[in-house]
Amino acid sequence: MRQISISYANTFITIIIEENIAMKPIEILIVDGAVQIREIIRSALENSFPKIVIDEAGTNREAKSKLENRHYDLIICDWEAHNLRVPSSHHFSLA
Repeated sequence: MRQISISYANTFITIIIEENIAMKPIEILIVDGAVQIREIIRSALENSFPKIVIDEAGTNREAKSKLENRHYDLIICDWEAHNLRVPSSHHFSLA
């Protein structure tokens, strides 16, 4: 069984919420080949942050297609998602 820690995601979402003055829904993309993992992450995030919009991708191809057509405030990606390059417009900086 895989262990999942979403503490980093919670930290980033909290920062995004604090910077989001207009309080628009925060858009998140979860990329993982395992449906169960995506469901666990989705459930944990929705329970912690009710004002978010979550989209999912089960493959790199699906994720790339979604990234070309939509902007996400946060991307949570499986460590093993090979060859997934995120457009620079989606990069997040704490500086």
